[in-house]
Amino acid sequence: MEKSSYLSLLLFISSLVLGSNGRETSDGHSMNIACWRNPVDIVIVLDSSRSIWALDFKKQLEFVKNLVDQLDVGMGATQTRVGVMSFSNWAQIEINLYESTEKEELKRKIDNIRQLQANTNTGDALRLLRNEAFKLEQGSRPWVRHIALILTDGESQNKTTTQFEARACKDSKIELFAIGIGESVSYRELRGIASNPKSKYFILTSDYDALDRIRHDVVKKTCQPVTPKPTTTLSTRASTTTMTTSTTQTTPPMQTMPKENPIAEEACKNKVADIFVLLDSSSSIRIDEFKKQINFIEEIVKKFDIGPFKTRIGVSVFSHEYYSILKFDQTNDKQEILKIIHSIKYLGGGTAIGKALSEMRLNEFNANSARPGVEKIVILFTDGQSTDADQASFEAKKLKESNVKIFVVGIGPFIDQMELEDIASRPSKDFVHTFDSFDDMFAKGGILSRKTCTVDGQIFVREQEVCNASRMTDVMFMVSNNHFGKKKTNRILKAAAEVVRRVGSRGAFNFGVLFDECLPKQAVKIGSIREERQLVNEIVNFRYGSIASLIRQLQIDEFSPWSNVRHAGLLFLDDTVDLQDPQIKMEIKRAVAKGIQFYPVVIGEDVDIDRVENIIAPKERIIFVKSYDDIPSSLPFGFTDNLCKPEVFKPEIS
Repeated sequence: MEKSSYLSLLLFISSLVLGSNGRETSDGHSMNIACWRNPVDIVIVLDSSRSIWALDFKKQLEFVKNLVDQLDVGMGATQTRVGVMSFSNWAQIEINLYESTEKEELKRKIDNIRQLQANTNTGDALRLLRNEAFKLEQGSRPWVRHIALILTDGESQNKTTTQFEARACKDSKIELFAIGIGESVSYRELRGIASNPKSKYFILTSDYDALDRIRHDVVKKTCQPVTPKPTTTLSTRASTTTMTTSTTQTTPPMQTMPKENPIAEEACKNKVADIFVLLDSSSSIRIDEFKKQINFIEEIVKKFDIGPFKTRIGVSVFSHEYYSILKFDQTNDKQEILKIIHSIKYLGGGTAIGKALSEMRLNEFNANSARPGVEKIVILFTDGQSTDADQASFEAKKLKESNVKIFVVGIGPFIDQMELEDIASRPSKDFVHTFDSFDDMFAKGGILSRKTCTVDGQIFVREQEVCNASRMTDVMFMVSNNHFGKKKTNRILKAAAEVVRRVGSRGAFNFGVLFDECLPKQAVKIGSIREERQLVNEIVNFRYGSIASLIRQLQIDEFSPWSNVRHAGLLFLDDTVDLQDPQIKMEIKRAVAKGIQFYPVVIGEDVDIDRVENIIAPKERIIFVKSYDDIPSSLPFGFTDNLCKPEVFKPEIS
């Protein structure tokens, strides 16, 4: 990419995001870009794949530094925060938004970014962008616009996942600018990544006509240039007058940060969870207080994006009996849900919390109702002590063991704090919320909705919903536990279990796990070998099993016998596996001849990829994982990238 292209791109982005024409003021001062009306958080995502020459990668870094120079970067309420990511086979955050403290230090960190030089996993970059880059703890501000600039010079290796993740980013209110550099980009793919309208968010560096046509429209919605103050010292009186009374000032007043509601509302959007509400309708609650409980729940529900792939709501009421009001799959219409909640009738009676938890566990969070793989949350309201405390404790424990998070809301003076803490998830400070009265709950209850929305848990849409496998598939996880050892093997098995949870085992996929054969007996009995050299050789030359034995086992009655079923082996590899073993290639050829497809899962950067391609599977089937720490989160997406798309015939390894 020519330097002029990057400079032109820099000028465009400056005008696009900031509304600046790059001009000077009439007195010769440079325009100081400040986003005081709508401060923004910007994350720049750099293509770090091997298709980019080292010199061009450096130009990307220069582009980012020049962009930073154009911004009023800082941690102030009205300033712009900048983060940087890079991606190839995997994505990583290079600079967090909270590091936008000082320009020169930020630019130094940009200079230190190293090129990864592997494939182009744009989908992984978008997933990390959505899940991590704009988190509160990374320095993001939920009440400002979130903008991402995706720079790439080629096509992604996983187009289906890339489009899915781009859609998820946009659903999370991240504005995506897709910036294609050069002639090798996929026009269709970048348009799919970009936010709407495409004429605004889709950019090719070779075409600048469209950029100028949209610039003025974007200026109205983003930042405005601010003329810097003169360098002459202002008197205290003049400054005070400007800050307090002037109606013609050019310096904007300091924006007041929203305290809690904007955080809660932003966090609730696109939350993927099944949330079930249990309302106390016992006689100790007056009818007017019960209505306040109803109104409070309505306010919580309003904060969520409701949908089959987002948040689903269920509601029941209890006294000494249990009454189901709203099932998870009953409706995805938010107005209909609110109407149902508003019409709930008061019961009266005892306070059988244990019975209510039992009925809910068996009928609402069973395999037919709750979605596997999404966050499961219960919000329990009560104003008193349960009449079945032992059962309440037992049922709460069963729910928590099945990964259901339980929030308990205690109202009034008659609650049992110890019982509430026993029922709720840990830590109690996050999951137990007590209020003096129902009015107090309304006044202070925003913290509950925020905690509900931000409770830890992986946020993803169930992969089965986007898994368009073209036919039934048997999948065998092939684990060389003798090579990997206990710790690494457990990591692999955890990742395999996560794949099963996300994809499901009742649809197109059947799963199994295959381990190494037992090693030949190599113990040396005391005194059995007298000759020193032979004894030393026997001790030193310990013989490990070959993964060839795994491949051999796979061919013997491990798959379904039906001819229309696809047979796939996920073969895990790291740098401890000897790929030079000629038995591996021979067994692979035999297996391929029987119709078995191999998907190597390459863990770490030290595996000989060329060798893997030559003897096991083509590059399109290789699943790359950065490290064993990353495998539980990376493998499920690598699986869907490779096995959930319709099959295209390619010749096997010869």
